[in-house]
Amino acid sequence: MAMSECSRLVWDNFTGDVICVDSGVVVDKIYDYSPVYEKPETIERGRMELRRRRRNRSIDDVRRRLRRHLRLLSLARSITSRGFIIDYEKLLGNGKLVFTVYSRRSLRAVEWFRERGLLPVLDRIIGVLGDLEPRAVARTIRGRYILAYLVYELLHGRDPSYQQLDGLRELIGFNAFTKIKREALKIVMRYPHILKEVMEND
Repeated sequence: MAMSECSRLVWDNFTGDVICVDSGVVVDKIYDYSPVYEKPETIERGRMELRRRRRNRSIDDVRRRLRRHLRLLSLARSITSRGFIIDYEKLLGNGKLVFTVYSRRSLRAVEWFRERGLLPVLDRIIGVLGDLEPRAVARTIRGRYILAYLVYELLHGRDPSYQQLDGLRELIGFNAFTKIKREALKIVMRYPHILKEVMEND
């Protein structure tokens, strides 16, 4: 039966039906697009629960960071007891031990290059090699700077021998030096123009 054929209609809000009084036939359904009503106290309770969850999540994040830092500090203490030095600012900043652990020999090597005014250019070379040859700089700080130094010397047309490393020989063995020099030669042959641009301000 069409709705227009029935003269008396009732709306059953519980079932959502439109019913003809004369015949009892359901002639249509009620469609309600109005916003769902919620009591003010229900809304406020929901907001409080959301705030509580956010607060708990923040507390959990702080606890996780604290546990991670405590683990790193514990590991750092065990490393320093073996004669290494830790850059704690970097360690807690990036949460990693990479590039934060210095041996005393590495510090002496860095000081050797600093005294000769080579640190700025060597840092630039290391930065470029980090993008070009990340595997090459994935070594001790001492090894990284010696690699950069050999690249620097080779680009200037010099070919330093192990015997010429006055003051550095006690910090690196002959075999390690030979291996690093071989790698430096490959790098210079592979990226001569890029590396020369790095040293233009030298």
